[in-house]
Amino acid sequence: MRRAGELPYNWLADNTRWQRKPRTFNSVEDALRDTAAFYRKNLWADADCYVEIWLEKDALAGVVFPVTAL
Repeated sequence: MRRAGELPYNWLADNTRWQRKPRTFNSVEDALRDTAAFYRKNLWADADCYVEIWLEKDALAGVVFPVTAL
């Protein structure tokens, strides 16, 4: 159904398959640019409490993660 265009590829996810390979870059500049792009300050570092979100079903991760990643 995906190949026939009846079902969009992004409608299904198989989170049981992991790709294992080291992250590589073409240059030090590329590595620094990538590092700067994913840098996020730890806003919870000085908080009085610690928050975790747990899910019983992996299929919900795609719905919950975008909201909790803000």
